[in-house]
Amino acid sequence: MSAYQVISVVGPTASGKSSLADALCLRLGGEVVSADSMQVYRGMDIGTAKTPVFERRVPLHCIDLVDIGQPYSAAVFAQDSHACIDGLLARDVLPVVCGGTGLYVRAALEDMGFTMVPFGQGFKDMSPPSKELFKLLMEGNIIHGGNPVLKWMASNVVMRQDPAGNIKPDKEKSVEKIDGIVASIMALD
Repeated sequence: MSAYQVISVVGPTASGKSSLADALCLRLGGEVVSADSMQVYRGMDIGTAKTPVFERRVPLHCIDLVDIGQPYSAAVFAQDSHACIDGLLARDVLPVVCGGTGLYVRAALEDMGFTMVPFGQGFKDMSPPSKELFKLLMEGNIIHGGNPVLKWMASNVVMRQDPAGNIKPDKEKSVEKIDGIVASIMALD
């Protein structure tokens, strides 16, 4: 059994949570407990980025629990995820809770005695790591080298400034292409 009781991998869409959770499980003898509000539904595989069965290297729990249209809530998820986590711990298997739905992550962990550490995405919280990322870029310590994915993620990001001089990333035109940049900035904090 791992030295950890439970590991949680959280973050924005397309930030690599599933791959990291998989790698942690393989290395530490764990199984993934999904904390995604849409992956609980059977048949919603493509639109939810649910890891396809043929790509799964470790068991994936708390997915495909109910049919589309069937009522389901964070309170019900709390019961399902607690039963799953308790079952894994009883078998000496490390639960790795993975997801981007904050309410479901909280439902899975808070009532079990784990403290959630929030990370705000307002100007005050985002400014120091945003400035650090900008500094690293200007110094040439982070170079995307023409990587098409990084260029795509950054192509819609602008930095906004509040009256106090704090900065944070924002979407210039649409709701697309920012989560990877936000994840990078949050990692610098």
